[in-house]
Amino acid sequence: AAPRHPPKQARPTMSQHIHRLHQGTLIIQHTLSNHPQRTLVPDHRTGQPFSPDELYAVAERINPKRAYLFVSKILSRHIPQPIHHPTIAAAYQSLAQALSQYLARIAPPNATAPSRILMISMAETATQIGLKILEQLRPQPHQHITHIASTRETALFPSPAHIWAQFEESHSHHTRHYLPDPALQQIDALVFIDDEYSTGNTLKSSLKSILARHPQCFAHARPKHIITLSFLDWREQIGELRQIAEQYAPHSTWTEHAFSLAQGRFDFQAADNCADVASLDHAQSWLHDAAPLPERFQTEQLALHRQTASAEYAQHIRAHQAQIAQRLNPQNWGNSHAWRKILVLACGENHYHSELAARALQHHAPHVQIWLGSITRSPILCQPRTDYPIRHKAEIDTPQGSRFVYNLPPDHDYDAVFIVPYATNAQGIYSHGLINHIPRLFSLI
Repeated sequence: AAPRHPPKQARPTMSQHIHRLHQGTLIIQHTLSNHPQRTLVPDHRTGQPFSPDELYAVAERINPKRAYLFVSKILSRHIPQPIHHPTIAAAYQSLAQALSQYLARIAPPNATAPSRILMISMAETATQIGLKILEQLRPQPHQHITHIASTRETALFPSPAHIWAQFEESHSHHTRHYLPDPALQQIDALVFIDDEYSTGNTLKSSLKSILARHPQCFAHARPKHIITLSFLDWREQIGELRQIAEQYAPHSTWTEHAFSLAQGRFDFQAADNCADVASLDHAQSWLHDAAPLPERFQTEQLALHRQTASAEYAQHIRAHQAQIAQRLNPQNWGNSHAWRKILVLACGENHYHSELAARALQHHAPHVQIWLGSITRSPILCQPRTDYPIRHKAEIDTPQGSRFVYNLPPDHDYDAVFIVPYATNAQGIYSHGLINHIPRLFSLI
């Protein structure tokens, strides 16, 4: 006899989203199931996957190499966000927990020497992701975790000899990356960190450079591991990095595993008659002129290009944050007691230092809502539509080329904006364009 009720259908493993852009159509399929070599990291609060709408929106690049862009809602860069944002906090905590548990599982038993783990965050978008995760890691006694970030700024190196490795990001508007020396003689696990992996080509390029230039770091007789962490992972297969590592270091046993908050694949179908997208851009030019510089507060920038996780790391971060807070003198802010909302703008690769500055501002103004955004290199199409993530765009002309501020319209409701110039732009070159358009502007250098 036929069953009285139809059997329950299995939960679908795919969800599809279609985005129609000026330059073509982007079709995205999200995979909801795990694989032996990849893990979809759930929200630790609910045990359920993060919704794509919580993680990103789709915009268009003004870049002939790639027409689309996944604009993160949890990076606080192109879309400013409050520093106390529950979804953002959950995203980082969930990734940190997943990484900690995996590192514990792959730790060699009865090891006589600690496991050396190198975390690498990618410039410029992801330089803060690894450090925010590092804050939450509690290494085991036998683990030694070091974090470095790639950079596009050669001025950070005393000489080319100080560049540990370099690689290319072919689709970028600024392709060359450089890695500082992590000061490690042995590496057991490489943890690559980025906001998004599309093809994996940048990962392959960076891994090849590291293995080719420093084979001695992988010559010891221990299993080796490659781990990727990201918000979005669109790679169709996992295992290519392990294959590359086996070619460069065939004497070792390698594993590879991917962790991400969302995973799947996408297909971009270019339009047949694509309009010149630059002509559709709604951008304002905030040009350099002879306007006076804003009030400046001298703060010591944290050495972000090599940090080591330890039991005291969180205390070290809090101490540095307290130092920033001490040097910020609220008496110089003007009539700040009535302020309700402040924006802190990072510049380029120093987003983590800017977040520490934002936390320090919160110490002085606990009643104020502190938001974090960024000044970036990336040229993105701006469209004043409610269904589009980039609704306002200001271009700043600097001696280093054009820079952009997104979603800071003239009618913004911030009572003040604090800009945090990068170490290589400490003269406040960005402030010249900003000060004409933002009445209360302060510079933290």
